[in-house]
Amino acid sequence: MKQSELTFCAARARVLTTKIRRAKAITNAQQPAVVE
Repeated sequence: MKQSELTFCAARARVLTTKIRRAKAITNAQQPAVVE
C-alpha cells in the first residue's frame, strides 16, 4: 500500500468516526433516558 492510500483511508475513517459520533450525540440528545 502506498503512503497516500494509507493517508486517504485514515482520513475517511476519521470522517466516518466523526459522523457516527455526531449521530450518537444527536440520538442521545433526543432520548436522554437511553443508556448504551
